[in-house]
Amino acid sequence: MRLKASWEAQMRALQSDLEKLRQEHDALLARTGGDSGFGLDPQKKVQSLEAQVASLAQNLERSEQAKKDLERKAAETAQGLQSQIAQLEDENRTLRADLQRERDFRERCRTDNAKLASLADELMEKFREKGVVDSLLQKEPVTQIKRVELEEMLQKYKETKANHILMPAESEGR
Repeated sequence: MRLKASWEAQMRALQSDLEKLRQEHDALLARTGGDSGFGLDPQKKVQSLEAQVASLAQNLERSEQAKKDLERKAAETAQGLQSQIAQLEDENRTLRADLQRERDFRERCRTDNAKLASLADELMEKFREKGVVDSLLQKEPVTQIKRVELEEMLQKYKETKANHILMPAESEGR
């Protein structure tokens, strides 16, 4: 009985090993596409492998060409972007210079406006201070001293005003 039990244990172990080998064989067949390698002609197998190598080489060549095309396009795009950046920087500098000119012009307008307002105030004050005697002396026909003084004062104001008036050509050039 002991011998029989030993034989049965060995038999089960061998059947288990056989089952494992069958599973490994099936797995190997699945990986190789059902070819066990025993029935194929070695020449056909070499040709098959050479065809696979050629196909892979063509795929590699196409991939390398596509890579070169993409690199070229990327370089062209980068160059175009650099050109746009340079153009935009130039435009930015121009706009900043224009803005500064406009600010300077505006400040000059404010200054000149203040001076003209002061001039107008001064003229109004002179007119208020003018009395009866000054009016009579202005119309005095012989020496006309007051008239000459008045004309000199008006000339001075005209020159001051002319110095602070912006000409159209000056403002358009800005």
